[in-house]
Amino acid sequence: MKYKRTLIVIPVVSFTIALTLHYYDALIFWRVLAYVAVFHFVRQQFGFMRLYSRHEHASKVHRYIDELAIYSATLYPLLYWHLHATNSLSWFVKGDFIKFDFAYESIVFVAYLIILFVYVIKEGINIVKLGTINIPKTFIVIGTYASWYVGIVTFQGDLIFTLLNVVAHGIPYMALIWIHGKKKSTQTNFSFNLRGTLLFMGILFMLAYVEENFWDGIICKDHPDIFPMLAEVSLNNPVMISMIVSLLVLPQITHYVLDGFIWRFSKDVQARIE
Repeated sequence: MKYKRTLIVIPVVSFTIALTLHYYDALIFWRVLAYVAVFHFVRQQFGFMRLYSRHEHASKVHRYIDELAIYSATLYPLLYWHLHATNSLSWFVKGDFIKFDFAYESIVFVAYLIILFVYVIKEGINIVKLGTINIPKTFIVIGTYASWYVGIVTFQGDLIFTLLNVVAHGIPYMALIWIHGKKKSTQTNFSFNLRGTLLFMGILFMLAYVEENFWDGIICKDHPDIFPMLAEVSLNNPVMISMIVSLLVLPQITHYVLDGFIWRFSKDVQARIE
């Protein structure tokens, strides 16, 4: 396997760093992980935007406007979060984002609106000139604006932002996996029909539910009625807690790191979705 060493080294190193950080200071661990996750989510939306616009014959100016738009869609709400919402919002745990003051927020907000306006005008001109619109790219850009602003600025709610962010981030990712698998379907016995769709979604929900049972049963103890599998487990050993937390977040950390490699596998036709 071409990337065997990478696929082994990254989880091992990630687990070691996570275990060390969590055992030393849990808040530092969650804070570092939160900022790594934010960087990943911001870059992921940029990656989707670039992926869906790869066949466009756009000028450098238009590509620059697209990039400004997708970054402003996430960065201004994140700035607002750091300035106003650290008490009402958390990425992983309360206090994981650092609160600070910034005197020029109003200027940044005006720039945010201007960039959005310029993007909409640019797309409108393209529609008039070309008679068509890049629907997937448009959904990614506008959807990112809507989900991040509404979840963070408008409602300042963890549940709202999480749900909207899953729509903007998770569904396109699952779609890419599905498309890639369908193109490889001649090599498998998997059926990409309604039954296959239900099986695909069912496996994802089952894995998510099992993972949440570990989180809630061993670490959080918040919803034993919803996640009862390990509700009776009591664990007080700090080393064991750090090990379990590190194991539970390992898929996320590995995903964050590997994602940076995946978007750069431009010479590997097996790793790209054309």
